[in-house]
Amino acid sequence: MNPQSQPARELTKLAGRRRELLAQQRDQITQRDSAQADVTQLGRDIKHAEARAYALGNDAPDAKGRARLRKLASQVEDLAATAEKVALAITALDDEVRAVTINNAGDLLQEASEQHDDAQERVAELVNELHAQRAMMLDAYTTAQRILATAGLNMTAGGLCDTPTVEAMVSDGGAPALFADPQRMAEALVSQRADLTTAAA
Repeated sequence: MNPQSQPARELTKLAGRRRELLAQQRDQITQRDSAQADVTQLGRDIKHAEARAYALGNDAPDAKGRARLRKLASQVEDLAATAEKVALAITALDDEVRAVTINNAGDLLQEASEQHDDAQERVAELVNELHAQRAMMLDAYTTAQRILATAGLNMTAGGLCDTPTVEAMVSDGGAPALFADPQRMAEALVSQRADLTTAAA
């Protein structure tokens, strides 16, 4: 959609902002989950080290591990808080989109209808043009048939291709060449001329 009205432009702007927030939310959740996994693993490592030290009658491990654990846990909390803030922002944005849509539904529907009408008109032009081009292709096919018949050439020598229907061309995204094997057709023409020359001699 190519928005022209102010409400349509506003909705496009809000949609762009929502995509940005969703990307931020994904990043925050990914970072939070990764940090949480680090906290869990570090916590296990620390408990194992402390248990081993106690079992062997050694001093408790350096407190640096516990400090790092607290730092990581704090990071997890910060990331979780940011992810929640972004989630609330997305909800607020959705509310704004809903309000703009409700307040301007008539204008937005009118603009969509006009866009559809323009496209519908263009489609009609393209279909008519497609039918005209197919008629030209069919005329070329008929001409080629006549030439091959007059020259006494086998119509299958170069793979003379049938003209597809408009529906088939749309479905296939195009149309085939007049000859499936132009090189083979050229060789057949050369051979035919050689036969004619020999016969004339």
